[in-house]
Amino acid sequence: MRIDCREKAAARLDRMEAEAVRFEPRLADHSTAWRRWGEAGPAVVLLNGGTGSWMHWVRNIPALGDRYRVFAADLPGMGDSGLPPVTEPVEDLVRISATIIASGIEGLLGRSEPVHIVGFSFGSMVGAHAAARLGTRVETFTMVGASGLGLAFAGPGRLRKPEPGMSEDELREIHRHNMTTLLFADPRNADELALEMQVRNAGNVRIRSHTSAVTSILLEALPEIRARLGAIWGGLDPFLPARDEREALLRRFDPDTPIHIVEGAGHWVPYEGAEGFNRCLLGLLERGALPPGEPAAD
Repeated sequence: MRIDCREKAAARLDRMEAEAVRFEPRLADHSTAWRRWGEAGPAVVLLNGGTGSWMHWVRNIPALGDRYRVFAADLPGMGDSGLPPVTEPVEDLVRISATIIASGIEGLLGRSEPVHIVGFSFGSMVGAHAAARLGTRVETFTMVGASGLGLAFAGPGRLRKPEPGMSEDELREIHRHNMTTLLFADPRNADELALEMQVRNAGNVRIRSHTSAVTSILLEALPEIRARLGAIWGGLDPFLPARDEREALLRRFDPDTPIHIVEGAGHWVPYEGAEGFNRCLLGLLERGALPPGEPAAD
């Protein structure tokens, strides 16, 4: 549902956060903010994209909550989570973040409960490495708006940087421009709820993750993942690789990998294309684990 009032947008986010149970597992000196919605059902872990937080999933958590316990992390260095001990190069940032997330999953769910992992954009890179670390207990790994595959993509238009001395309204316009340039196919879909999230998230990010898009860091983890793979992109995502290349690559590792394209949506497909995205994601989660004794394809 579109929200065009800033006050209503803020109230929506505050209400969703109040409905969650919050956890802060630690690994050494690092604390990660996790939230859970739902009391019963299989566990689904959601990992946000760059300059994000749990709020990236605001239009997806309710759709999942009837069937699953939904755990959403703020990735290290974003949202309410602490700064990771390593922040660069970006490949090392991904790896240490994955170690922190995998440890958090073990702390919240124990060492044996099955789990589904869903990662958006930068979160897909972290999620892939976390899934590789957790092995066969990960039933499905779904990458959303993924890059870091070593494949070519068009890339977004030019972004703008905030400048010292800007007013709050001017800063919001900067965020609106960047959001519509990077995340949305149709600027009309960038409502006040999306803008409120972008403003909040941008104010809390303390790492630089955007350079990960042109790496092969997600590809690095794929041979080690033992879960069923799935992928979802928006049809107008500037990070969407060519069809033949993405299919050939992903099906090297899981020949049955479903690859869903939500037409008309941009990079933030869980938000802009929420209805179609939620249908696709629920279908991928219901595929479940590989049959007993059947390894994932090398």
